[in-house]
Amino acid sequence: MLLIAQQHRFNYSNLSDIQPKDIVFARKRSKISQNELAGILGISVRTLESWERGHRKPSRAAQSLLRLFIRAPNLLVTYLT
Repeated sequence: MLLIAQQHRFNYSNLSDIQPKDIVFARKRSKISQNELAGILGISVRTLESWERGHRKPSRAAQSLLRLFIRAPNLLVTYLT
């Protein structure tokens, strides 16, 4: 059983950090306002602004949602609204 658990351990080192410009680009490409995206993600607009400006770094959980938003914005909007 231990061997199976070790084989499926998630490796965080393969994940690159989300860059502020990526968040802004994806949001603008999707024609979603900061207010709308913050609501979808369940965060404050102020938090989203700080991520987009590079003042704060999103948590790993938030980075996972942002990766999904960057790759497939419609999917995130559909399932989280």
